[in-house]
Amino acid sequence: MKKLIIPFIALFVIAISLVSWRSNTAMESADVIKDFTCGITGPDGFQFTDESHSVVTSSGNSILKCHASGVSNSTGKVWKASGFLCSTFLGITDDTHKVVTPSGQATLTCKVH
Repeated sequence: MKKLIIPFIALFVIAISLVSWRSNTAMESADVIKDFTCGITGPDGFQFTDESHSVVTSSGNSILKCHASGVSNSTGKVWKASGFLCSTFLGITDDTHKVVTPSGQATLTCKVH
């Protein structure tokens, strides 16, 4: 009887360890979404792009980034804006920032914490 109990206890401990390891791994995962359509406004207009990616973590954090070329900027200098509303895969946030260079390169960043 003792010969059966020891292997059973060992298997039970291994099973608990595997389940615990698997649940911790799943809780630390993130989903990455790429190449979705995103709109970026600049000082002179609006541009759609699909050069984009978003990372959504299982803890409820997210960052969304979009890049575009050819965004109109007649200011002749780097144009920046922040604190505007942005729709992400986790909802709307105002933890936002965008930059448009004089040559029309634009980056949009939206964060959810």
